[in-house]
Amino acid sequence: MDFAFVEDIQFGFDIATSISIIFAGLAVTFSSIYRVVASKRQGINERVKATSLEKVISIKAEFEDAFSAMVDVSTKLENPIDRWASRSEGFTALADKVGRDPAFLERLVAKTDEFKEAVGNYYESIEKRRYTLIPVLDSIPGQQQFLKVFLEDMADISRMYNSMAGGHFSLLREVIRTQQFADQLLQDVTSEETSDRLDVLLDSKEFQAMAYSVISDSDYLDWTRSLCPDEKEDSFQKLVESGELMEKDFDLFRDLLLNFSIGLINRPNAFIAQILVGISRQVQQARIECKDILIKLAAMSHKLLSKENGASLMSVIEKYEGDDYFGRNTLIR
Repeated sequence: MDFAFVEDIQFGFDIATSISIIFAGLAVTFSSIYRVVASKRQGINERVKATSLEKVISIKAEFEDAFSAMVDVSTKLENPIDRWASRSEGFTALADKVGRDPAFLERLVAKTDEFKEAVGNYYESIEKRRYTLIPVLDSIPGQQQFLKVFLEDMADISRMYNSMAGGHFSLLREVIRTQQFADQLLQDVTSEETSDRLDVLLDSKEFQAMAYSVISDSDYLDWTRSLCPDEKEDSFQKLVESGELMEKDFDLFRDLLLNFSIGLINRPNAFIAQILVGISRQVQQARIECKDILIKLAAMSHKLLSKENGASLMSVIEKYEGDDYFGRNTLIR
């Protein structure tokens, strides 16, 4: 046998074995490095999640305090309205209460100011923290849809807060002011005939201007359309929104002026009662919109606390909105 040939074969086996050992060693080394890197990456991710969670919880607590203060005021405003309006007599019971208890209406008017201030404080707390909160939410992987919805909620609160400069809140004060002026004009009128008293009101340019201010304000359409003939409602809204009511349909304006004036003569408290119920609805809607932010932050806290991916964030939000959790539409707080 050629021993040189055998030695060459043995040498080849030794090289192959050495290479296998080297590659095995490298595999173990790279695997160890990968585990170390992965462990570090996971550690970093956990620290990021912990930091994000801490910021979300801290900001949510601040929002909760502002929300709680707002709810305290809102219940003192809407509960008396709803209690009287929910009686079997409906608007009549609330209107009678307004008529025989002037202090009742004064308290409610004062509470509207307190509620607007409380909503303003909540809105300001959100605006103050947006530059901290939005980057935190934006940094969480896979939650772009949540961030989009969250930003929409913030925009809704901004619109809702700004709308309180008008709507039923402003309408209440304006109708009360107009009614008080009408009472002054009529205090020396001895005739109880509606037509005679109407003539006195319509002879006053100042009263006409005050009435026109109510009738022509697009912020008051939810209420003023009740003064409008049914067949003219669509055109009335368009004319009011374009600011052309008197110029393009004077007959309609005259009908509205008459209906408004006669209402102030014969049933001013019914007008006030209708507006108060509108305020109660506006308060409830404002509370829901403010609560939306808290529910979403609670859902985000849940996802950051959870070790498993589990349900999607949007499904957690939907679950939390239900009556078993935070009762978006049913629970006050």
